[in-house]
Amino acid sequence: MSMEFSIPTKAKKVTIALITIGAVLTLVGIARNYDNNHFATKLLTNGLINAFFFFALGLGALFFLALQYATETGWYASVKRVIESIAGFLPYGMAILGTVLLIITFMDGAHIYGWMNPDVIDPNSHHYDEIIAGKTWYLSKTFFWVRTLLYFVVYYLFLNGFKKRSLEEDRIGGTELHFKNYKRGAMFLVFFAVF
Repeated sequence: MSMEFSIPTKAKKVTIALITIGAVLTLVGIARNYDNNHFATKLLTNGLINAFFFFALGLGALFFLALQYATETGWYASVKRVIESIAGFLPYGMAILGTVLLIITFMDGAHIYGWMNPDVIDPNSHHYDEIIAGKTWYLSKTFFWVRTLLYFVVYYLFLNGFKKRSLEEDRIGGTELHFKNYKRGAMFLVFFAVF
């Protein structure tokens, strides 16, 4: 008996129709409000919130996955594949969040991240902020992107490692891979807590 799950054609069509309607309405909203002074800030603020939501879904599942490995929870075996599938959304969440953050960066913070505005660290500007100017080594676009990309890469590597070892464990059995996931789960939890 096959345990394969497939989404019915009708459900696929309804989903695609709803996505299309949402995209069209978003474009209509952009076209109608494009001349508004604060439109870009409002759009990017909402985009940032939505992007972080989808990123957090995958990251939360990855955290839960690591927590179950680190605590060697037994009941977890019955839902492990579901959590791995939800965690599999993490790369898409990272792509969405990365895109929104990139647009915000190109717009010098878009009034969302005030420290990205070059006028804030220019002593000749009336927007100059002495406190932020003193932290330019940390509050800079370069350091922001280095940190962001580092987090994305580490999360992605942990996700792929957990999934690869989980599938391999099903194939060959034994406890060696289980203990690797146990150690990596604890390592991820430390990384997640500290950074």
